[in-house]
Amino acid sequence: MIGWASVPLNPEWARKYPGRASLMALAGPAANLTLALLALGAMRALLAGGVVLPNLAGDPFDLVVAPATGGPSVLGAAARVLSVTLGLNVMLFLFNLIPFPPLDGAAAVEGALPRSAGNLYARMRELPMAELLGLLVAWRLFPMVSSPALEFVQRLLFV
Repeated sequence: MIGWASVPLNPEWARKYPGRASLMALAGPAANLTLALLALGAMRALLAGGVVLPNLAGDPFDLVVAPATGGPSVLGAAARVLSVTLGLNVMLFLFNLIPFPPLDGAAAVEGALPRSAGNLYARMRELPMAELLGLLVAWRLFPMVSSPALEFVQRLLFV
């Protein structure tokens, strides 16, 4: 599942203000991180109150469950929504920070680098094949980053 979210961007503005464009590129990952932290906080509060129970089965999208009621419940659905919100937003946060075009991490790095190095990213973004290659590389690197991150989030949740 990929969102392909984008915002209208004037390329001339981005060239004129690379630092601002870099910060703008971080807005999406920052939103993902904020949503993940909110879900983590809500889940920790519900766990502390005994409203939900930890699901130690290891599924990062089913971290907490409602106490057994003999069937589906609103609390069970809420537990699932919180788990999916946490896991999905952690993964989107990490994936979008990978520094290959067309991901936000490339735009963030481009604006943070000196102009000479940033121009390399700008040229890469102009080539559709480079963006496709960037996605393929990111897809291969992502499991090396996401698995440890999701395990870390589980440790934070169940501490």
